Amino acid sequence: MDAIYAVARQASKVGEDSERAYLTARTFEALAEYLGDAADHERCIQTVAQFSRSSAVALAGRWRSRRFGAADRVLQALLEFETGLSTRASNGAVALLPLAETFDVRGVLKDSLQSGTVDAARLFDVVSRYDRTAWHHREYFDELHALARRFSVDLDRTSYAHDSYRQRVFDPQKHSSHYTSSSWFDRDATYEARRTADLQALNSLDLSDPDDLEAARRMCENQERSVHTNDFVDAVLATPARHLSRAIGNVRNNSRLSAYIYRSLLERLTAASGLPRATVDATRDLALHAVHRFCDQIAGAYRYQGLEPELLSRATGRRSDDLYDLALVEVGARGDFLDADACFGLVYTLAPRLLPEQARDAFDQAIAELDYLNDADTGDGPWRADLAPSDDLHRCVAGYIWSVLADPDESIRWRAAHAVHLLCELGAQAELRALAEFAGTVTGGPFNDARLPFYDKNALMWLLLAIERASTDSAAELGVFEDILRKAAFGTEQHILLREAARHALTALDDHGVIDVGSSGRDRLAAANRPVGQVLERTRRPSWYQRTRRAAGDGYEFRFDFDEHWIEPLARCFGLQVDDVTRRISDVITGSWAVEVSAGRAQDPRQIRNILKDESTFYYKSDMPTVHDLDFYLRGPNKVVRRVGT
Repeated sequence: MDAIYAVARQASKVGEDSERAYLTARTFEALAEYLGDAADHERCIQTVAQFSRSSAVALAGRWRSRRFGAADRVLQALLEFETGLSTRASNGAVALLPLAETFDVRGVLKDSLQSGTVDAARLFDVVSRYDRTAWHHREYFDELHALARRFSVDLDRTSYAHDSYRQRVFDPQKHSSHYTSSSWFDRDATYEARRTADLQALNSLDLSDPDDLEAARRMCENQERSVHTNDFVDAVLATPARHLSRAIGNVRNNSRLSAYIYRSLLERLTAASGLPRATVDATRDLALHAVHRFCDQIAGAYRYQGLEPELLSRATGRRSDDLYDLALVEVGARGDFLDADACFGLVYTLAPRLLPEQARDAFDQAIAELDYLNDADTGDGPWRADLAPSDDLHRCVAGYIWSVLADPDESIRWRAAHAVHLLCELGAQAELRALAEFAGTVTGGPFNDARLPFYDKNALMWLLLAIERASTDSAAELGVFEDILRKAAFGTEQHILLREAARHALTALDDHGVIDVGSSGRDRLAAANRPVGQVLERTRRPSWYQRTRRAAGDGYEFRFDFDEHWIEPLARCFGLQVDDVTRRISDVITGSWAVEVSAGRAQDPRQIRNILKDESTFYYKSDMPTVHDLDFYLRGPNKVVRRVGT
């Protein structure tokens, strides 16, 4: 994938391209099963961002929904400066920190401040509260204080004040375990004596003589010796100045020396000053010889460059591009066949030298050649226009958070609620307006895998919980959610938890003068979710047969202990029979929500595709599972939206 990434980065200079951004990611997903642990999701998402930042955010959301890659590390990669997310949607980038599961705020904070679109004092105040419990090295706090001075921000009232952060400074001497283990690196007296003898033998050789230089090479490559390659380089450079040029010439003429030795010698020779003219000339000849001898490593190097063109340029006085071209010509002049790694290496180094239009053509050809790896359901399937989100990065951040609010994992939804709270604290009105629009929908749009059910009730509930929390300290920013709150509190869909969270938030906003619900509205809010009577008669507990029988007809079938531990307590509250409540809940699932049921159960795409195989969906009796599969989502206690009593 490195070669494809290199071509893609050059091709992205043509302009914004959501389709090619998606094709890059889809090809990576097809190859991921072959790459195994070498699959680099972070690098892929950064390459996607080169084509389209908004598509990268949407794709990160879809990857999270189908559990492809580590979502926190993918988001961390997106927050790095190269993608531009932190500078173009500064408040949104800060709000994503809880979902990136990182407390290192330096990069995002610096980029946001440099964008010039945020209130520096407010940003430091919000970030310091988020970061208030984390431990860091002293250099971390020093860097933040330097950044604050640069933007004239007083940190005395934040968790970054000197008196506050002193107890959070990580001291390796104080907090480390001080555990050490022995290893083969530990040296004893016998080893030191042997090494001293080997070094004396090496230094006794005259490396200006080709035979002695070859003897030195064999000595340093002999595993039974205690001298190594770096000792060989030291010995060459220790040659008297009047003979150093001859020693360098012997290195040039010895065909058994590696590119690493060439690199080590050239690095030290080019950094030295006052060398004799003959030594300078010998160094130049050595570098030119390296271009021819190691042409395949120079023209086709990627990941690690044994001989960098810039180093050869310093040694020869010629342009690095000219030296690369010289190595490329030498590769072409050879009759040897290149293996796959060498071919991909050539593509990797040639890509930055292509015109963007040429790179785009090469990218299209490469993607077409690899299309055979794709199944119909690889990634999100073949490209279609609805996979492309809005170009507005503020809206994309809101869409990503909205999709995570519906995540099956409750701990992740909790983090998403904190992200919403951060948006409110920062006064990120662009993101909050977009989030309010998403809250009026029942899908995750391009930020959620369309083949997976979207838990819209969960998303709305956790959004309202976040709004309720924000109403205590950021009420002035919540006016954009008035319609959503009124609908949840006064609407016809009577969802008790949504109504309760909306009731608290509306009351707080009304008290702060952000909105005016009126006297009748206040009365309705005060009366909402209050008992309207008392059940006096005792309900009869259903028999074992009633609790374990299958649902009749096309109704939804509940697990054998769900009636007893979930529905029966609810039925007692309203003086109803368990069968009556069970029927009402089943009607909501199969009727109001139009969920297709087979053999009494809904087919969960996540379970079918083993997306939740490593997560805990198990629960015991009345416990709440950590992760909600579709079965629990449909019949969980917060989903019974119809009244079961009057």
